[in-house]
Amino acid sequence: VQWALYYPAIIDPHVIEQQLPQALQVNVRESLVHYRQGKAFEALSLIETLDPQTLSPQLLTYRAGLYLTFGRVIEARSDIALALQMESNDSEAYALQAIIAVVQNDKVAALQLAEQAVNADRSSPTARLALSYAQQAHFQIDEALSSVEEALRLDGKNALVWARLSELQMSTGYLDRALESAQQAVSLNLHLGKTQTVLGFAHLLQIDIKKAKETFAKAIQLDQADPMPRLGLGLSLIREGQLEAGRIELEIAASLDPANSLVRSYLGKAYFEEKRYGLAETQF
Repeated sequence: VQWALYYPAIIDPHVIEQQLPQALQVNVRESLVHYRQGKAFEALSLIETLDPQTLSPQLLTYRAGLYLTFGRVIEARSDIALALQMESNDSEAYALQAIIAVVQNDKVAALQLAEQAVNADRSSPTARLALSYAQQAHFQIDEALSSVEEALRLDGKNALVWARLSELQMSTGYLDRALESAQQAVSLNLHLGKTQTVLGFAHLLQIDIKKAKETFAKAIQLDQADPMPRLGLGLSLIREGQLEAGRIELEIAASLDPANSLVRSYLGKAYFEEKRYGLAETQF
């Protein structure tokens, strides 16, 4: 299952561009252009061509984040370790370690690492995002929302922060605010699958099924490894009465992230509606 685990992105292209010096190698500049356009494979390919001797902690954590996009956690851990060797208090490195711990269900370590990331750089929106995921893993939803609001105060032009804010606003019932936050995320970077996904869920919760389906389709095109737009599309189709088509999308979501309990629960409900009780029981 390890290679199929989905790691959410926490380092926005906008943040990386601010951290790196202006006199960048051509390959790095081109990589950032691809990353901003949602082309993670092309972005990673360019960074992998660089001389290892020229890699700074910032480039190493950038590459580690790209590796996690593809579930390549061994390579990501290696880059994170190198970054920490060069800069022992690297906030982004600790934040990425926290995300790995969240996804691998090590909740205690996740919270400790996320707090370490925040303490290393209290002005880092990336650290606050990581902390929000760790807090959510502990079911501390209000605290997670507060962490994202602080990230927004630190960096109001960060698309991933706005997308995460929308997610948590949906979780706490602020549906109108969630839609506004999702729209802001898309306006900052419409090429990130994450921003399109949260906008799709915001439309779905407003019962605007047509817009939800269109937006989830865009998100799937941008990030085909993410189970969440598949989940959203499946729920949208089921809402329209297309149970079989919706269930197929939920099955794809489960194949993309086999350890995702939320996806499993919805797939179980779909099987139950089809009176396939044995399969439903397995999912639950």
